[in-house]
Amino acid sequence: MNINIKYIIVFMLIVTACKIPATEEETPIKAKVSVEVTGIAMGIIEDELTLFASTMYLNRNIVTAPI
Repeated sequence: MNINIKYIIVFMLIVTACKIPATEEETPIKAKVSVEVTGIAMGIIEDELTLFASTMYLNRNIVTAPI
C-alpha cells in the first residue's frame, strides 16, 4: 500500500511539472535587408553581377583538435 502512494505522488509531480508556461506573443522582426526568394528552374542566366569584397576578422583564435 505504501508503494502505491509513492507511485501516485511521483505521478502527480510529473503531471504538474509538465505544464507548458504561457508565452508572450512574439513581435515580428523587421528585416534590415530586403530578401527575395525564388524557386529553382533550369535555364540560362541573363543577368550577371560581379562583386568584390574583403573579409576582416576581429578576433583570431586558433582551433585545434586533439587526436
